[in-house]
Amino acid sequence: MIRGERHSESNIGTPDQWPELGLLLQRRSNMLKDLAEDDSVWTEIDK
Repeated sequence: MIRGERHSESNIGTPDQWPELGLLLQRRSNMLKDLAEDDSVWTEIDK
C-alpha cells in the first residue's frame, strides 16, 4: 500500500489513499509487535 501497489488479497480504501493507509497500518503493526514483545504486559496464570 505504501508503494501505491494493489495487494493480491486485500482491498482497503482507494488507490489515492493507499500511501497514507499503508503508513497507518505499518504504525499499528509496529505498536502491536512492541506490545507482544513486552513481557511486563503478560502474566502467567496457573491452571
